[in-house]
Amino acid sequence: MAMSLIEHIDKPWKAAPAMSSMIAPGGYMFVAMPWFCPTHEGDHWRARPSGLAHLFEGLKMVRDACFPSAIRAVRDRKNYWRTANSAAAGCSARPER
Repeated sequence: MAMSLIEHIDKPWKAAPAMSSMIAPGGYMFVAMPWFCPTHEGDHWRARPSGLAHLFEGLKMVRDACFPSAIRAVRDRKNYWRTANSAAAGCSARPER
């Protein structure tokens, strides 16, 4: 799970393959990134779900959505996929080998 983390990494295109390599075959990774929220010092990048899919190339996008906040996504996991608001997220799977 990487919630509100990727936007703080200087070179996420280098970190993403390393993160992907830690997923076991058949495993999943949940990534959330703010979108409309105000930026702050150390906040370097923003990506829509399609950008996250490109960043984590090689993983299969299981689901993507926008939701009001990462906290709400965890609290209200059954409904947040239907909410379009302020954060991009994706659940990616490493293919079985």
